[in-house]
Amino acid sequence: MRRFRFARAGMVCLAVVVALGSLGAAYGYWSGTLRSGDMMAMACVTGPFTWVVSNDDGKVTSVYPHGAVDPGDDGGGTNFDKWGHQSSDDPSGLQTRGDECARYDKDVARTTAWMSCDRHEITVVVENAYPSYYPTVFFGLKNNQSFSVKIENIDISYDEPELTVTFDGITENQVICSGKEVVGRLGIHVEQSAQQNSAYNVNLKLVLVQKEESGCGCGWWGWWNWWGWHGWWGWKGWW
Repeated sequence: MRRFRFARAGMVCLAVVVALGSLGAAYGYWSGTLRSGDMMAMACVTGPFTWVVSNDDGKVTSVYPHGAVDPGDDGGGTNFDKWGHQSSDDPSGLQTRGDECARYDKDVARTTAWMSCDRHEITVVVENAYPSYYPTVFFGLKNNQSFSVKIENIDISYDEPELTVTFDGITENQVICSGKEVVGRLGIHVEQSAQQNSAYNVNLKLVLVQKEESGCGCGWWGWWNWWGWHGWWGWKGWW
């Protein structure tokens, strides 16, 4: 299993927390608990993933305002059709969002992708893969809060050496302004060492942080405003 990170520190559940100090701001991460000493608003940033699309799950998906994300993923295979409407002719090259990509004339493998229920994690499963099969997965990340956030950590794990995974569209330290959405892309290339009739997993999480003195009504009073939503989580130390 290969894991790589675009970060200074930091799988598969996205955690977000905002910590505010008495005079300024400090970074923090949510692990499900708050420890003693935090003058903190927790989970001001919630459920950042907004959508995820595989280009080999048998359907063209349109996402507002981007339109058709994966044209060519129209279901069925030209000369061989293992998955029927659940997959399409297999991609043979990385796809650009909104454009068709190169495909083989057969439907042997398929790739599915989904978000966890809390939208904190993306899981990708590549089934019946073979060397040079090359699916693409697109996903959206939107800041629905009243303050800007920064992508502090990008954490991807996958099976190696059977897969090579590339990642683009968003970067570490990228700032997402309030109300804005960014689109990321995973390219998954199956290598010669792939085993027949096997399934391979790719998992993605991001860590977002906020650093500002005000915004979103957090601070101490904001923490109390969120009380009913959070329930009791215990306490978490400053750092």
